[in-house]
Amino acid sequence: MACNIITQFKTKPGRAEELIAVLKKYISGAARRPGCVEISIQQNQDDPSDIISNQCWETRKHYEDYFAWRAEQGVAAETQSLCAEPVSMRYFNQVLEATAPTKPIGNAEGTDKETLLGIVKEMTESMTELKARGTGPRMPYGSTSHPLRREVFSLH
Repeated sequence: MACNIITQFKTKPGRAEELIAVLKKYISGAARRPGCVEISIQQNQDDPSDIISNQCWETRKHYEDYFAWRAEQGVAAETQSLCAEPVSMRYFNQVLEATAPTKPIGNAEGTDKETLLGIVKEMTESMTELKARGTGPRMPYGSTSHPLRREVFSLH
C-alpha cells in the first residue's frame, strides 16, 4: 500500500527561501529514487515560515530507505539547521480520493471529435489487417468488445 508522508518545516525568521532552495537542490534526486511516486513542496500562504513536503512512496520502507540515505549525506541536519522547531514527519494511508473532471481543450468538439474517431477507425482497420495476416497483436482490436474501442465509440 502506498505511503503518504507529510514533513513539516517551521523555519527560523527569514530562512524560508533558503530552505526552499535546499529542498529544490534535492527534490529531483529524490523523485528518481526507487519507490518514489510523487513529491511536492508547499508554503503556507498565511505563514511563509511554514513549509511542508508532501510525498507519496510505494511503501513506507521505500521512504525510510530514502530518508536514511539522505541523513547519511547530512541533508536532515542541513534542513534542520534552518528550522526553529524540530522537523516533523507524519505517515498516512490514503483512504479516499476525488479528481476533478477533465475539461476539454479549447472547446474541442465537432471536427476534433471526428478526427479522433477517424484515427481510431484507421488504427482498427490496420490492426485487423495485421491480425488477419498473422503479424499483428493477438488482441481483438476489430471487435467492439475491446475496452479501448468501447471507450472511444462511447464518444458518439
